Amino acid sequence: MTNVNEFTSDDINERVTKSIDKFMKNEWKLLKVDAHERSITHRFAIYLQENFTKLDVDCEYNRGGIIPKVLNIPISSSTTDDTQAKTVFPDIIIHKRGTNKNLLVIEAKKSSSRSSEARLDEEKLNAYITQLHYRFGLFIKFNVGTEYRKRPEVWFYPRTNRA
Repeated sequence: MTNVNEFTSDDINERVTKSIDKFMKNEWKLLKVDAHERSITHRFAIYLQENFTKLDVDCEYNRGGIIPKVLNIPISSSTTDDTQAKTVFPDIIIHKRGTNKNLLVIEAKKSSSRSSEARLDEEKLNAYITQLHYRFGLFIKFNVGTEYRKRPEVWFYPRTNRA
């Protein structure tokens, strides 16, 4: 499927689940040593690409054509009255480069991250859907360190009980 509107939430859930399974089987060492989030998301994106073969899977891709993507949300490290649009770098996106076909935007965190970061990711996911017209968003929390064997926690946006 190359038309992002052809994907159902069940299609995406199935493909993401397969990607998680393969990632957990092959990349557990990254989780065990609590590797950097970018290392984890890069390797996870490789497995996503295997399951979304006709679309592009990119890490920290910040372009809408040639223009940087921006969101109009307050950034928690800014002042509370800051509503200026901010350039955004989603952890992983599944889309068709050079088009406005945006299927899935993914924000990832490790279990060792601060919980306030996860709240900001939730704000960003909702903004990606409403402002940048992604069909779906996904938050994934990878368990690291002594809990590396635990399956990641996954939430889809708009919120559903998937994966």
